[in-house]
Amino acid sequence: MALPILLGHAVFWPGILRAWAAWVPLEWIAPWRPPEGQPFWNPTGDLDSRVLSFLFAIRYHFVAMCGFFGAGLGAWRWNPPAARRAALFLSALFLILLAAHAWASLGIHEQTDEALGNDYCIFCFPVYTSFFSILGLVLAVMWLASRPWGAPRWQGGLTTGALLLLTVGIGYGAYKDIGANLTHLRIPRLKTLLASGESAPGIPLWDFLDTRFGLDFEITKKLLPTLAGLAVGVGILLAAFWLTRWLEKRWRERVSLGAVAWGVFLGVGWVLSPSAALGAGYTNYDCSGNVIAAYEAAGGQLAEVIPPKARVYWQGSLSAVPLLYLDHPQILPGQINLDYTLRLSGSDAEHLRFGFWTDTLAQAWLAQADYAIVAERYYKGWLKEALEDSTRFVELSRTAPLAPCDENSYLRVFQAYAP
Repeated sequence: MALPILLGHAVFWPGILRAWAAWVPLEWIAPWRPPEGQPFWNPTGDLDSRVLSFLFAIRYHFVAMCGFFGAGLGAWRWNPPAARRAALFLSALFLILLAAHAWASLGIHEQTDEALGNDYCIFCFPVYTSFFSILGLVLAVMWLASRPWGAPRWQGGLTTGALLLLTVGIGYGAYKDIGANLTHLRIPRLKTLLASGESAPGIPLWDFLDTRFGLDFEITKKLLPTLAGLAVGVGILLAAFWLTRWLEKRWRERVSLGAVAWGVFLGVGWVLSPSAALGAGYTNYDCSGNVIAAYEAAGGQLAEVIPPKARVYWQGSLSAVPLLYLDHPQILPGQINLDYTLRLSGSDAEHLRFGFWTDTLAQAWLAQADYAIVAERYYKGWLKEALEDSTRFVELSRTAPLAPCDENSYLRVFQAYAP
């Protein structure tokens, strides 16, 4: 296992030391540490944002998370030994990857000039979890196949507690998706019905809570989904209690309430995964268009107007995939990652050496470039002023939109006049 790591280091030596420089507190590795400079991408978020992001990951990867928790608790008891070793390995790997990505995206420190900031992208955590959630799905299948119904009582107690905690957390995490709908649910006017015997139109639940308890709308919007989550958890436990008693009579042996409850929880969550409370709450990238075909079309258009080995100023989409359609273009390397490698202060020479870029480096490169590819979102400020200078540039064309659902996601192509 060490051989591929050693070979990788040999191929990319010594540049690969940048990956270790932030971790190794030795003076000799200092030249590979990132230069000081304020990053343009400097997200901030409070504790509530971090908690929500973590809960989003649980909602969007519900089955995987449940599989990890179930297997993590019981894998040490599994037979045969091969299954036990596989489950322990997969559980440990899932936990390490989950913790590493949580540290990078949900950390409590502000982004710094270091390569590894601790809150690099708070709400990217659910997306990062997609990289390895398949491990949790495998663990869910392994947990069910292990027939965990005879788990010890302490494990069952821990499981039931975790179940209630998760249902409450899922409810709270879904308040932006279902909270408003719950507040507008109408409840009957029981007092009018009992006093006159006539039914009257119901009143919104929030109006009732506001009148009776003086609760703010925003608080109510968070409180109701949280209580709904608790109610679902209690309902699952009651159903599991009944099912456990039935199974014990049928099998004539002790059955773990916690294991049965977790199985019911997993099944209910799997069925409800397409609901707004779970997976359907993530709609950021919903689009019925063919994104791959859109990129191919835009890339083909770029290749038609930009010749091989041209010097290209790139400030297009956050994905540099369109550049792959060009024949050996010369670029400013830091612009590949655009906002994420842009620095607002520090030494231009050091930033250039490390693969970052600054506005001054960008202006210098634009002055040398043969072509400029710019997205509409970046067409502003000094860049817009420079490209609109008819003595320096002419706009050749605009590509088809890269995102079919966003008509403004096209790229503008400019050609510099030969000096």
